Amino acid sequence: MTSLPAELPSSSPSPNPAAAEADGVGLRRRIVRYYEENQFFYDLFWTDRATRSMNYGFWDATTLTLARAFRNQNRSIGRALRLRKSDVLLEAGCGTGGATVWLAERYGLAGCGITLCRHQAERGRQLARERGAGERVEFLMMDFTRTGFRDGSFTRIFASESVCYAADKAEFLSEAHRLLQPGGRLVVVDGFRAPRALDARERRVLAEWGDGWAVPELAPLDGFAGALRVAGFVSVTFSDLTPKIMPSARRILLRGLCAHPLALAGRRLGLLSEGHFTHVRSSILQYLVWGRRIGVYGMFAADRPG
Repeated sequence: MTSLPAELPSSSPSPNPAAAEADGVGLRRRIVRYYEENQFFYDLFWTDRATRSMNYGFWDATTLTLARAFRNQNRSIGRALRLRKSDVLLEAGCGTGGATVWLAERYGLAGCGITLCRHQAERGRQLARERGAGERVEFLMMDFTRTGFRDGSFTRIFASESVCYAADKAEFLSEAHRLLQPGGRLVVVDGFRAPRALDARERRVLAEWGDGWAVPELAPLDGFAGALRVAGFVSVTFSDLTPKIMPSARRILLRGLCAHPLALAGRRLGLLSEGHFTHVRSSILQYLVWGRRIGVYGMFAADRPG
């Protein structure tokens, strides 16, 4: 891991609060609709029975299966969080709960996952019961930028491929800082916009990919580092993990290329929605985002001062 410079993002005028709230509500509804429409794609093509992961997974020279890549990602998050049995863990944007339950099992800790989607929270609870962790792990419907938890409710917080969905990433970081106890730790695994100027074609690819997966935008890499410091975090580090996800990115690309003609025909016949079609198209575009370094996939870690 390497320490990042302390540059802060430039300030910009605050939007109209009412307009911002309306935009936020619309985005949350869009995210929920996206997962309601496309959860079956994840379940059918990209979910391992053991980990129930929906993420990219981390590959290395010894990784031979997608299931192993998913476990590698969970292990990396646990190490970065420096988890202990005494920790109280929050996963912000938990999907169907796989990582929360996996970490709770491995470390014997108490955890909570939050999501905007009712069906995901219900499936997380079911998974926790199946794994015998139902008394220590809970799943709730909440917006991770404005939760109902008290100050200092958690000792560790992580977000894996979920902060990209926040319209205002600074709101998430402010809330995470509030929820952490002094000395707590935050880990964010996600994609970020490359720290260079993008040409018009690259900007178009990034926008079309994000639109298909309901991602409003990627935070600029340097800007996110600065926003962590503005929120009050210290010891900010970043690890570029893009090479570790490229085998998964290629698998998603191949699935997208195979499914695209069927999705196009299904849309024309009224059998698939526009949301289904754009999800498949973005499965192709995501490979360009990472492969051409339009985006950088990696892990931020930071501490709340103790």
